[in-house]
Amino acid sequence: MRKNLILCILAIVLIMTACVAAPLNDQQQVLTNSSSLNEVSASLISTIKDIVNICFFIITAVIGILTYSKARKTLLQPIKTEVFKLQLTIFTEIMELFNGKGEMDLRKYFALEKVLTVNAVSLLDTYSNNFFGTEIKQEDRPYSRKDCPFTIVKAEFLEKYSELVSTPIQEQDAYEESIFPSSNLTKAELSALWDSYTTPLLQIPRETSEAQERLTRLLSSPVLPSKCVTLIKEILDASSRNISLIFNVLDEIVKDIPEKYPTFDDLTRSNLAWIYNKYNQMLIPLEPLSSQLTDYLRDYLKTDSIMN
Repeated sequence: MRKNLILCILAIVLIMTACVAAPLNDQQQVLTNSSSLNEVSASLISTIKDIVNICFFIITAVIGILTYSKARKTLLQPIKTEVFKLQLTIFTEIMELFNGKGEMDLRKYFALEKVLTVNAVSLLDTYSNNFFGTEIKQEDRPYSRKDCPFTIVKAEFLEKYSELVSTPIQEQDAYEESIFPSSNLTKAELSALWDSYTTPLLQIPRETSEAQERLTRLLSSPVLPSKCVTLIKEILDASSRNISLIFNVLDEIVKDIPEKYPTFDDLTRSNLAWIYNKYNQMLIPLEPLSSQLTDYLRDYLKTDSIMN
């Protein structure tokens, strides 16, 4: 850009010089016609002085512009250096989370299998309490409030029960009481009611909420490039959708539970592998999004070109 500026200024100098020199040609004609040497000499000296003055002011302007440009870059350089240092710190943290991580690593980071496990256990406990008369307490289970401090409530469930009770757990109890109004139901009646059961809420393990909070914290940085922000949001969105898919999985397996676990002994020997398989078929892949993010950071930092 600086070279272009200099070329433009020099072009202007040449044009103005040509314009100023035009009268000189006229004066040469005057010399031929009038032979007035003194007048031509005076005119020639005046013309040369004009050209010198014009060149002086143009050269001064060029030097001033170039000096300002260099000073401006010098003043901004420390700011750019500090911004780059902050970016490098955040980029390092992002790369630690996602660089070289496969699909299973990313699922583990968001603790997706644990989210499925605690909520599948919760569903089976609900089945046990209603079909076999057990009284399993939440405090002793993997979905306890201590281990799962956060809850995602299904939209239609929230609209129906949130005005009646104050907490998600109370909402779930109210919902179950509406589905199973009496403890003196026959097995056939229970089965019919059970078929209409849907999972009202999901318990979210601490690991999952901490993983998402960490990415949300990174997003708050003002030095993140906009493309990086977009890619991190896409990963967060995919993880949230994968969690929401657990609603679909649990609702799909409800009708299969009485057939798989007709007795309490069968339930105590339950294996959740068949539930995991259904979930794996629905999962949104995280690895492609992670690779896009790490590739973008490498390109942004020009890592390959620097190393070569």
